[in-house]
Amino acid sequence: MGKNDSQIKLIAVTSQAKLTFYESQGLKITKKIAEIELSVDKDHRLGKEQSHYQKKSGPSSLFEPHTSPSELEHQEAAKAIIEELEKLTSHNLYKEIIIAAEPRMLGFLRKEYTQAINKLTIREVPKDLAHHNKPELEKALFI
Repeated sequence: MGKNDSQIKLIAVTSQAKLTFYESQGLKITKKIAEIELSVDKDHRLGKEQSHYQKKSGPSSLFEPHTSPSELEHQEAAKAIIEELEKLTSHNLYKEIIIAAEPRMLGFLRKEYTQAINKLTIREVPKDLAHHNKPELEKALFI
């Protein structure tokens, strides 16, 4: 056991639609702190399509690179997740963060990391564990 095993860690288990926070000490999850449904604004698709028509700059505008609706949803979810992490870590109770998310979501999260979150994050687990129970999470995170 290392010297940090007695510290309380914050664990964020997330998918694009759901975010769950746990506390852990050592190799055990001690409690669930919060479960948040991430509402993603689906109206951005309409706005994106309208903007192409409003430009009317000619045929070249059809070939502009754009972000897919799926990517926009991941970006929005990542921003919301980082906001929640910022709120929970602002009290300095947690010295370390473990983040578990499917690999694509993890990539979007990394782009949104603030300096504080980046400094506290000790491990990223590239798996979708959002629907796992506590014993399954402990096994995936600590063993």
